[in-house]
Amino acid sequence: MFTQAINSWADQSKAFFEPVIEFNQIALSQAQKVGEKQLALVNDYAKLGLEQLSKAAKITSAEDLQKAAEEQFKSIQTINDKVMKDSAELVALGQELGAEWKTFADSKVEATAKTVKAKAKA
Repeated sequence: MFTQAINSWADQSKAFFEPVIEFNQIALSQAQKVGEKQLALVNDYAKLGLEQLSKAAKITSAEDLQKAAEEQFKSIQTINDKVMKDSAELVALGQELGAEWKTFADSKVEATAKTVKAKAKA
């Protein structure tokens, strides 16, 4: 009798904790993906900014200033293109993460429904 109670408790604990562990693993994985993307973006934009500062520090004449202004217009277009690309990538990442949560939720709802049906038949 005692062994049966322990086994029942172990089965119930397993049934409860498995989804919690899976939930935590998904959350951690997603936080890691988002964090890595954010760090990469910070690095990229910091490099762009430092390049611009370096170019500005090298201006010593009116001609250099004119060249720098022309380069700024090119840089603005490059940055604009990068922002658009990065925004699209972040949207795609968000959709991927949402799909992952939907898959998780759907699998748990399906598993719960099967368990309830099995218990109802018993």
